[in-house]
Amino acid sequence: MKLDYKSDVQAAFHHFYQTMATHDLSILCFASNFLPGGTKVLANTMGNNRLPSWTGVSGRHLTERVTAITSFLDSPHFVDNDMLLHVPTKYYKIISVTPYDFGYFSPVSHDDPRWGCQKVMFEERSQSIRNSDSVEEETAFIDWAIKLQNVSTSFATHYYPSPPAQGKECASAMETRPLSLTEDCTECVLLPILLKAYKFLVHPVKESSLLKHPDNDHHHYYLPVFKKFYYEDPTTTPIVMYERYFAIGIYYLGTPYFGDLRSDDPNEILNSVFQGDAVHDEVKEFVIE
Repeated sequence: MKLDYKSDVQAAFHHFYQTMATHDLSILCFASNFLPGGTKVLANTMGNNRLPSWTGVSGRHLTERVTAITSFLDSPHFVDNDMLLHVPTKYYKIISVTPYDFGYFSPVSHDDPRWGCQKVMFEERSQSIRNSDSVEEETAFIDWAIKLQNVSTSFATHYYPSPPAQGKECASAMETRPLSLTEDCTECVLLPILLKAYKFLVHPVKESSLLKHPDNDHHHYYLPVFKKFYYEDPTTTPIVMYERYFAIGIYYLGTPYFGDLRSDDPNEILNSVFQGDAVHDEVKEFVIE
């Protein structure tokens, strides 16, 4: 793309992101921009440029190298002239999630005794948590929340699945997963866009310089998370309601490196998530603002 001093800044931003998303959906790999307690990590300097949610303008992109696998989409995705991202697929999963007490949406001060308990509980239970068929839901989640923080420097805001009803058996630790979202959401949508993030290896090459390169053996997988809303078209009589979506963050799947996933094959990972009622008879086009 060509730019000069006469270029319209708004149009330039739109063209840049439109081109980027058309070729690479790894732009969807962003998380909450807040620390537990509500402190913002990075100042947002893009807020006045009216960028759509799928650019990650409300969140913070992961610093790792990320690639996107879109083999489960039924036809190519595209961005239209109104900056709406269209994703056609018959694979989509609707999940109910719960806010995490240590995340941004239920702020807990670092002085709160519960904050210290998080570290203690993790240290006491992390060794046994994966060997247990049924564990306390909150304890199981702590393992995942700290892992998400370690691999992405992002904090969990929500978790899946929702806690079991009273008297019901708790979910297996391997079924518990953290989400890092830019806004609250009780019912979220997962689309089959597998985001593969490579951790960087750092090697000293001289006394004062470092060499960074992606570690092909140590990578993690995420799925982008979307939230449904309804758009009213004021130009129609009667007013027509359109189903639209916001991109609001990531769902952490884990890594085969630590045994979180049984396979490192992208299609097998997607198959393990999008099965049963997550496979639909007809293709649906998700329109993301």
